[in-house]
Amino acid sequence: MPSSLTFTHPDWLWLLLVAPVLLLGKLLADHSGRRTLAAFTSPRLRRQLVSSSSPLRSWVTFLLQLSALCLLIMAAAGPRYGQEEQPQRETGRNVIIAIDSSRSMLADDLVPNRLTRSKLAAQDLLSLLAGDRVGLIVFAGNAYLQAPLTTDHAAVAESIQSVDIFSVPRGGSEIGRAIKLALESFERTPARNHGLVLFSDGGEPDAELAGYLKQAADKNVIILSIGVGTKAGSLIPDPDPEKPGEWIRDSAGNAVKTALEEDTLREVARATRGRYLPLNAQSLDAGVVNQVLAALDQQEGE
Repeated sequence: MPSSLTFTHPDWLWLLLVAPVLLLGKLLADHSGRRTLAAFTSPRLRRQLVSSSSPLRSWVTFLLQLSALCLLIMAAAGPRYGQEEQPQRETGRNVIIAIDSSRSMLADDLVPNRLTRSKLAAQDLLSLLAGDRVGLIVFAGNAYLQAPLTTDHAAVAESIQSVDIFSVPRGGSEIGRAIKLALESFERTPARNHGLVLFSDGGEPDAELAGYLKQAADKNVIILSIGVGTKAGSLIPDPDPEKPGEWIRDSAGNAVKTALEEDTLREVARATRGRYLPLNAQSLDAGVVNQVLAALDQQEGE
């Protein structure tokens, strides 16, 4: 927020209207004085009679006095420069959106590809979270907090738009790391329960996932897992701009095909008393999403 000049008692500034009145009075007085002088003295004697009078000195004195008066009025109005933070009470739920940015999310079994569809669905989800605190996590082989919990949904939407497969340099789909980071973020807020909306095409359960799911359940974190992709799957386009039309290949040179793996995502939802939803050609079922969100408590914060 940019700094600006404000006043504690702005009504005092109305007194500055006296300045043009005084200036007009000075002009009229000088004009009247010249006419009176011309009427009572002859031009030949006028220089001797009024030799001590200096119009320049008179105006300098008047303007200094007028400036002093204006500054005195402004001082009385209480000028303030800068900004003051005012605490604001807010009531809402805590929800973190986690988006899988692994290379398999480039698969185009959902048009135009899985990652783009996830980002569009995540932005649609924001419209259901008006007034709530929302954060963003991006994960692949690791997880990063792209936006902390905030009511500034415009900032969250901008962070969602910037997500790509290069957001996380390490490959993989470590869902457990995303849940761990979400738990750490929720620990900073006193709410009794929290929501995590997880967009992913699944993957093999990692060794630590079961432990993180137990922690999530113990801390009342409800996870809505969104399966992105189709069971039929598709090949993964190579993101290298120097290889247009190519596919990502394994060590044997075979094109890698990826399909939606729902089992892990269903287990994530089941273990945290959440829900599993597939993201297909249709939009997310807003009714089901609202059912999950309705289980979250409103929390008052500052």
